[in-house]
Amino acid sequence: PLPSNHMRIALSPPKIGNYRVYVAYRNLPVNGK
Repeated sequence: PLPSNHMRIALSPPKIGNYRVYVAYRNLPVNGK
């Protein structure tokens, strides 16, 4: 993610939850899904 986008997420508490899920999904090896 871009630095500006990361800062934007940091400023928005509700966005942090979505960001965490996004990172978790990226870390998980999703081939079939």
